[in-house]
Amino acid sequence: MQRKISIVSLFFCLILSVALWGYVSLKTPATIFVQFPLVIQLQEDKAVQNELPKFITAKIRASGWQIINLEYISAKPECTIDLDKFTEVSAGSFSLSKNDILQNLRPALSLEKIVELSPENISITTGTIAQRTVPIAPVIEIAPREGFTVVGDIHVEPDSILLRGNETMLQTVQKWQTSAVKILDATKSIRIEVKLVDSLQNHIALSQQTVVLSAEIQQTAEITFNDIPLEVLSEPAQSNHKLLPDRISVTIRGGAEQIAQLSSSSVRALVEFQTILHDTTGIITPVISLPSSLTLLNINPPYLRHKIVDKPVTHRTSFIRK
Repeated sequence: MQRKISIVSLFFCLILSVALWGYVSLKTPATIFVQFPLVIQLQEDKAVQNELPKFITAKIRASGWQIINLEYISAKPECTIDLDKFTEVSAGSFSLSKNDILQNLRPALSLEKIVELSPENISITTGTIAQRTVPIAPVIEIAPREGFTVVGDIHVEPDSILLRGNETMLQTVQKWQTSAVKILDATKSIRIEVKLVDSLQNHIALSQQTVVLSAEIQQTAEITFNDIPLEVLSEPAQSNHKLLPDRISVTIRGGAEQIAQLSSSSVRALVEFQTILHDTTGIITPVISLPSSLTLLNINPPYLRHKIVDKPVTHRTSFIRK
């Protein structure tokens, strides 16, 4: 009689086989490349003057267990060089050998595990530190939910940062960016702390590592003002040029709270007199001046008719502003 094998026994054997295969595989030596970010610790009044690699790359041969420990369990790989512990080869200059680099890798690695190291030596030149204050540029994308809108600009706290480091490099920096942030389906105002980009950490030190970004989110609303007077800028008191009509309708979109506080006096319909003088088509498009963050949806009528009259007239309905 044929003996039946239970599903439980079969499953147990399968698990045991996979575990045994994994154990043997993880004991087998393997080769990987690990990048150790290079961090230079300087005296407070000194700055790095020469270009340095961002990473120390080590080719490591070790068992699977040791590789897992290195990549997933141990502390984040880093090569930290404290220049106070090294002797200058000349004024402001240091030379690090392969052994110096190996001794400062974290987590520490035994020499037999290191197959290759790149670079194998580093020259560091230091000099007097300089400082400069630059504005912070937020890198943020906000996508409000349908029916909502971003009101006003993105606010940054603080809006500038003090940089300290290589004087030549500092002169090329006009602004400093935040890490990229993307916010989707926003329905309420935002206030978040974000990190600053630190791509030049060995050459430029930041006075702080994070800033606060905030943005106001409101429900979308629309309003139409039906009696906006036309303003002709720099127009003489008497002119034989006439624009019709002299009042227009304007439809605007913005945040609900912002729209609720808006009055027709906040909206201006402008035409430069020089534009009228150079017109050859008889059609003028007014420029609509709005508070920031509001969106112009419609002008009615979209064009003004321009004509020249025989007798100069005084434009009492126009506002002459400079």
